[in-house]
Amino acid sequence: MAERLNSEDEALFLRIAEERKRSGVMLFGRYLALKSLITDEDIFNARMYQKGQNRLVGEIAVVCC
Repeated sequence: MAERLNSEDEALFLRIAEERKRSGVMLFGRYLALKSLITDEDIFNARMYQKGQNRLVGEIAVVCC
């Protein structure tokens, strides 16, 4: 079971999700979530990992899968 996000990460997660809705841009993670292949939490976790690795999510997906 996934750990609960702390309040700071949860606020960031909600802000990212809201910005994505307003922008109308279909990002790779959102596409996968709409296809029910991953969750919004997976997108958030990938984003946090991406920040630490300084790589594109697509590059990370290729390496991880």
